[in-house]
Formats: sequence, C-alpha cells, structure tokens
Amino acid sequence: MQSFSPSVFPRIILLSALILLLFSGCKKQEYEDRIVGVWEVVNVADIDPGQGEVWEFFDNNIDVFRYPIGDYENRYLYDNGKYVVERKGLTMYLKLANLKNSTFNTSWDIFKLDRDNLIISIEVPGGIFYKEFVKKSGN
Repeated sequence: MQSFSPSVFPRIILLSALILLLFSGCKKQEYEDRIVGVWEVVNVADIDPGQGEVWEFFDNNIDVFRYPIGDYENRYLYDNGKYVVERKGLTMYLKLANLKNSTFNTSWDIFKLDRDNLIISIEVPGGIFYKEFVKKSGN
C-alpha cells in the first residue's frame, strides 16, 4: 500500500479549494445571467387578486410594475431600485436596494432560480416571507 507524504496533503487541499472556488464563481455568473428579464409574481397568498405585478431585472436595476388582472397593457411603474446577486459561502442572495418598500431592501435568499421559476425569501418578524415568480421574458 502506498502512503502519501505529508507535503501532498496541502496540495490536495489547495487544489480542492481552487476547484470549489471556480465552480462557485461560475454559479454566481449563471445566476446573474438567469435573473435578467421580466418575472411575474405568482400570487400564492391571494392578498390582492385584482392586481398583478411584474419585476423587471436589467443592468443591476429593478423596475416593479403593477397592472389590473387581465389588462397587462395598462401596467404602471410602481417602484424601482437596484439589485445585485451575491454569494456568501454556498448560498446565493439577491440584494435589493433603494425600493420604496423598505422591507424589501435587504438580501433575499435565492431558494430557486431556473429558466422559468424564481423563489426568494427573507426572514421577517413572525416568520419567513416568500416571493414566487414565473419568467415572462428574458434570458
């Protein structure tokens, strides 16, 4: 049986760390690319069923539009701000800033982001607040 010399282990650890860093950097870029576009809020709470909402992500800006259900052409700009995708450890976050709704100006945990769906969450007093989206257009 062959044994490794002690000097091999630091090299293995360094190589493993570099590979992990490379793959996590690719993941961040993938998230940044996927989030660009127009996302329609899925109204799972049925809070205001007469009104729809879309979030448009572009050039690190976010525009939030609202519209009467069934009348998307009459949408209006409700809010706007900035966003950035961040990685902390192995978790990806969507950091929002400069929105009128100060509760939203924080780092949202990206629970799911694929070509068609986005689910983000934040902790609020009394629980966790989720926002679910389906992609209307974009990357």
